Formats: sequence, structure tokens, C-alpha cells
Amino acid sequence: MKIRFTNKIFKIEKTSDINYKYTKVSFLFLKFSHKRKNKEIPPGKYSIADESNKIFIKENGILREAEEKIPGLAIELKGSNNTIIIEYPTRFIDSYINCWGNNGKIIIEKTKNKLINLRIYMASNDGEKLLENRCVHIKKNASSGGGGGLAIFCWSENSHVTIGEDCMFSFGIKVLCGDGHLFKDRKTGEYINNYDGCFVEIGNHCWVGMNAAICKNVKIPDGCIIGVNSVVTKSVNENNVVLAGNPAKVVRKDIEWQREVKFEN
Repeated sequence: MKIRFTNKIFKIEKTSDINYKYTKVSFLFLKFSHKRKNKEIPPGKYSIADESNKIFIKENGILREAEEKIPGLAIELKGSNNTIIIEYPTRFIDSYINCWGNNGKIIIEKTKNKLINLRIYMASNDGEKLLENRCVHIKKNASSGGGGGLAIFCWSENSHVTIGEDCMFSFGIKVLCGDGHLFKDRKTGEYINNYDGCFVEIGNHCWVGMNAAICKNVKIPDGCIIGVNSVVTKSVNENNVVLAGNPAKVVRKDIEWQREVKFEN
């Protein structure tokens, strides 16, 4: 009884957001609050090669050009007319964006989860040529784990990667929107792989297991699970299935998964 009574008359609450840590103390009818700068996650290194490249923050529905560096996120921009939009609150840990090209766009919507070891590469292996018109859009409440996290490679012109709402990524995961290099038939001289207009589209509430790879020109519907070490090379047309294997195939249908590790009736 004494412990319960003490908790009612004296209470300490600690919360934090991307910029500040808050401490609230309640004693009887008195309340005290204090905030201090959140130095837990230092700002990442920035390299912005051209003034036409812009980084924006969206907060409470209002878009503004970023004056501060974003904690936990390093950014490299090379080329022109590239745009990055980060919606708060989003917590990055050891994450990195590389956008080398022209007219590229990266949108990361707010999340109540953590983005750990997120990597977005929009570079080019074609000498000094800068690729055009690429887009990566991560919708709200995504998460990625440590130990390699999620790496997105947007390697072809006029290409896009879209990740739906509430997607959960383990670690060591690769999303490959493009092959990175060209190859051709030796007899005909014709190129076999496409280096233009590739895509990867992942639906809402998908769970991707550790060390999985999702290849170019693949659509994954809502509610799917991709198993450990799986390689997805073809689109799927059915929601709520489990994909596993190399190449990945549907191994179970009509499933539903949850983030919480507890049994529900």
C-alpha cells in the first residue's frame, strides 16, 4: 500500500523526441518540467554539392527547408535538383543517404519505430555519368533493424522504389532496383538486362526477414512475409502470403502477422 501511495504523490516521467529529452516531475499538486538537447544521436556528415539540391523537414503538416542536420543520418548529394523530404518524428540510428544524380527524390514519412542502419544508394557505376529521375518513397511507420539494416539500391534511370505503411525490415536486407552493371548476349550483341525504368513496390504491412533480397521489377502485395535468406525475383499477385526460397515462392497463404511478441486470441 505504501508503494502505491508513494507513486501517486511522486512521479517522474522521461520522454524524448528527435531534438530534445524531457523530464516531468509531479509531487503532490506541484509539477516541474525540464528539457535538454538530445545528444544521444549526433548529426550525420553532410555533403551537398549544388545549391539546387534541397533537404526539407515536414513537421505537423508544415514543410520547411532544413536548417539543422538530422540526428543519426548522414547525407551526400551530388548533381542537381535533388530533393530529400524527412517527416518528423523519425528516429535514425547510423543511417546514410547517397544521392548522386539529377532530379532525384527521397521521401521518408514519419515513424513511431526506429530506422537503424538504413542505407539508400542512388549512385551510378557508369563512370562519371549522373543518372536521372529516380525516387525512393518510404511511407509511415516503417522500421529497420541493426546489423546491416535495410539497403536500397536505386541503380537505373527513371526508376522508383516504394515501401508501404507499417513495413518491418530485419537486417542484412537488400532492395535492388536495377542491376548496377549491364550484360549482353555474346552472339547477338543485344543487352539482356534493362537499365531504364525499373521499380520495386512493397505493399503495406509487410515483414521482410533477415538477409532477404528483393530484385528489380517486383511487386509485393499487402500483408506479406518474406522468409530468411529469400531472393524475390518475380511479382506476387496475392495478399497475405509467405514467400520463401531462392527464387522465392509462395509457401503459405492467408496469414496475418503482428509486431508484438505476444499471443492474441
